[in-house]
Amino acid sequence: MVKNYNNFIKLNEDSNIIIGLFDLNSIIEEIFSETKVSSVDTSYVDEDDQTKLLLTINNLFYEETNIIYTKFIFHVDKKKRKLIHNYFFYQYDINCNYKRIDFNSVPELKEKIQSILDDKIFGSDIKTLSDLSVTLSTNVNELLKENDINDLSVYNIVYKPIVDQVPCESLTFQFDINIDDIRFIKMIIKKIEKNDYKITFNENDWFNDVNVDSLKSIPQIISDMIKKHIK
Repeated sequence: MVKNYNNFIKLNEDSNIIIGLFDLNSIIEEIFSETKVSSVDTSYVDEDDQTKLLLTINNLFYEETNIIYTKFIFHVDKKKRKLIHNYFFYQYDINCNYKRIDFNSVPELKEKIQSILDDKIFGSDIKTLSDLSVTLSTNVNELLKENDINDLSVYNIVYKPIVDQVPCESLTFQFDINIDDIRFIKMIIKKIEKNDYKITFNENDWFNDVNVDSLKSIPQIISDMIKKHIK
């Protein structure tokens, strides 16, 4: 009797709401407009006998919100017409740190996604990288001047959005460092484990790996690289 009752409750919970992908797409288009984000990629993945809709966001920037990267995961039916659960997951932080968010209606789904973005409900790594990406070139140039390096400057440091779906444990962040508009160095950031990050620089055949225990040290690491490799 208890088993039947539990199955009945679960059935009703699972069928509590039906949201079509048309509704979800309308929410996505409204929240992630072209004026707010550099890229939005959607793809379907069949995994563990489930079909998942993956929504990957790069460089979301508007008003007081800046998020360099996140991913939303929705479970959909096999025919890809509707959501089959009244919850979704989003990437809260690097690497495989996801949070589950429940909702009970289309307006609430939109409200929950919007709140995550507006209030920057993300982990420290995502927020640190997001904030650094905005001021990175300025911070590096200030450090170069402090070290009396006045004949070199960083024109810009640009995040190159992730375009391919990669496993969360393989997630990396690539930046292009433009020095005097004639030298271009790639920087790749990868989290190895808690408080351990690998920063890889490369230019043509030259490579250099640096391990750090805080993403906040990246401006200093770039400045040191320029002094040693360029200067």
